Amino acid sequence: MMRMMRDVNAMSKKEKYLILSYLAKYALPVIPEDRLKELDSSEAKSFKRVCSQCHDLPDPKMHKQGEWKTVLKWMKENMKEMNVPIMKQEEEKQILEFFKNSQGNKNRYRISIS
Repeated sequence: MMRMMRDVNAMSKKEKYLILSYLAKYALPVIPEDRLKELDSSEAKSFKRVCSQCHDLPDPKMHKQGEWKTVLKWMKENMKEMNVPIMKQEEEKQILEFFKNSQGNKNRYRISIS
C-alpha cells in the first residue's frame, strides 16, 4: 500500500479493483428517487416511507415475489434493533402489493432501471 497520511494508507490498484468488483456484484440495486415521484399510490407511499428509513429504495425485481415476505420479516427485526419505527401490518401488506405489482409486465408500477 502506498503511504498517504500519517497512519492512513491508500489502497493499491488491485485493492480498489477488488472492492469495486465486489460492490458491483453485491451492492443493493436501488431505484433512483426521481423515478418514484410518479408513483402516487398508497402502496408506493408505504414502500418509500418505510424502506427509506434505513436504506435506499430497493429495486422490486431484486427478489422473486415469494421472497419479499421473508425479506420484510428480516427488515422488521432490523428495525427493532435499530430502534426505528417498525412497519405496521397494513404497511407490510401495501409494500408486498407494491412489489407484486412492480414485477408484472402490464403494470402501472413497472419501473425500468437503466
